[in-house]
Amino acid sequence: MITIDIEYKNKKIEKLCTDAKYAIKQLGSQVSKKLFQRIRELQAFECLGDVPSNLPYRREKLKGKVNLWSIRIDDAYRLIISPIDFNNDIRKITIIRIEEVSNHYE
Repeated sequence: MITIDIEYKNKKIEKLCTDAKYAIKQLGSQVSKKLFQRIRELQAFECLGDVPSNLPYRREKLKGKVNLWSIRIDDAYRLIISPIDFNNDIRKITIIRIEEVSNHYE
């Protein structure tokens, strides 16, 4: 079965998304727990098109941004991602890069 592969924009983002101790220090225990949960869930989908556009994921293309998408972690935090194998069909996007973990209200 094909599933979504995840890459990271840089080492800092990779550490935030893979090192629990670092994530807790940066984001707090609640947000970091949800971050790791969301990443595991994303890896279980076959393509970006399978990620629901309703809550709790709320996958949406960012307005005014070329090729950037947002997926909710919680009410405030978002994963900002870009497709690596982009071809205008989100049902064929199986590789994404996490560009940032963003607090939507900061």
